[in-house]
Amino acid sequence: GPYEFQPNITSTDQYLAESAWSVYPSPVTTEATISFEEITTAAQFQLMDLQGRVLIGKKLGKGQDHYTFTVEGLPAGTYLVCFYHDGKNGVNKIS
Repeated sequence: GPYEFQPNITSTDQYLAESAWSVYPSPVTTEATISFEEITTAAQFQLMDLQGRVLIGKKLGKGQDHYTFTVEGLPAGTYLVCFYHDGKNGVNKIS
């Protein structure tokens, strides 16, 4: 079949710890805030729909520890909040 067992995948080093960042509130009405440990290197935030289209993208600067974005004008639904920092990434859902 098309699937193969990959026994050598033993690390989650590429993923941010859940405790390292959060997004609130959920459900979102007009604005949401992504909160994270202070950025020490370049970071990026993206809001994507479930088809993977990037609706909002923002580079975040060193020293930041949060970013607030608006969802006004977006249809009601579920979206993915992606956060990339220091070679690692994390994804949370909001609605």
